[in-house]
Amino acid sequence: MSQKGQRTLRAGKLLAAAVATAGMASSARAALMTYDMRALPTTGTTSVKNNYNNQTKAVPVTIGQVVTMDMWAVISMGTDGDQATDGLHVTEGSFRSFVNTLKVDAGPANAITPWDGVFQAGAVQDVDADGDKDLGDITYTGNPTGAPNASAWFGASNGTNPARGFSTQDNGLDTAYTRISRMTFTVTGGSASTSVNFVPRLVSTSTSQDLRTKYLVDDIYYQVDANGNGTASGYFNTSQGASGGSLGTTTVNVTGALGIGNPVALNAPVPEPATLGLIGIGAAALLRRRQRKA
Repeated sequence: MSQKGQRTLRAGKLLAAAVATAGMASSARAALMTYDMRALPTTGTTSVKNNYNNQTKAVPVTIGQVVTMDMWAVISMGTDGDQATDGLHVTEGSFRSFVNTLKVDAGPANAITPWDGVFQAGAVQDVDADGDKDLGDITYTGNPTGAPNASAWFGASNGTNPARGFSTQDNGLDTAYTRISRMTFTVTGGSASTSVNFVPRLVSTSTSQDLRTKYLVDDIYYQVDANGNGTASGYFNTSQGASGGSLGTTTVNVTGALGIGNPVALNAPVPEPATLGLIGIGAAALLRRRQRKA
């Protein structure tokens, strides 16, 4: 197999892992950082709707309904228990629907401050040819150290340096949460169900494959590879610089550095058997009436 074909195959495996939450850690407790999609409740104050723990992973929907979702970064706060030493630097990827018997169209995505320092909204398009619209792309190419080089991708960053201090902290679980983006999905047709999740962008070059995900835990800077494992590249703070501190310029590989949370399930109501029976009786009666008129 050619080198390009091997990269494409590995990219496909990563995508499947992201969707099934296999191959990467599947919870914030197991990974240093997890991308987690959640749907807002339909009732309550703004503060209630914006609370991570009030948002949900399953939504009953009807045709025409607009579902608002947030994408969160969830960090397990290392050993110091201090969210001020944890932060996010770069996020890049796509928002996609899967299991497509129910059709949903993605709307534009907004970045939440401070992740809008360098922001790319991405393109709404049917990236997987399944009949509904996603946001992003599936072309895994480009320079992993450069800015987003394909306008189709969603991208959010604080700029040159990571932003520290996640907005919400759960002290009991030593976990911090921050909203990266908000977007909508509109139910356009079909039946049964679908699921929605974030798929991190994989960037391939001739020598490496990396995800466009960079973050801090305990002030240590992590970059993530194609398997969801991380490379710790030294402390990142104003006094020591990106490769200073006790790690110096050495790198330390970390297994399970990135997790993908479970997708958000959108479920359309299924007619009860009695309802289906009444529909059948009505259709038969209408047919007999038309036959008599003929």
